[in-house]
Amino acid sequence: MNYPDHKDVLEKHYYPNGQLKTYVFYTEGKKDGIEQSFNEEGTMIAERYYAKDKKDGVERIFNQKDNLMSEIYYKDGVKER
Repeated sequence: MNYPDHKDVLEKHYYPNGQLKTYVFYTEGKKDGIEQSFNEEGTMIAERYYAKDKKDGVERIFNQKDNLMSEIYYKDGVKER
């Protein structure tokens, strides 16, 4: 989603049961900072970092029991390893 008229925004999405599904920060209309995703029980299943709308940093994927399944590194939107 794009927020061109807002400098800094925290966007949140929820499951129908009211549990937080995702949140992500925007700066000057672009994803900037951390994005986290959760399952319907509230366990984090993904964590990503963005800079100016591009993945930048580590992306971590977790299973339903909160165990780390993968780590992928990005720099300026390009997968490094």
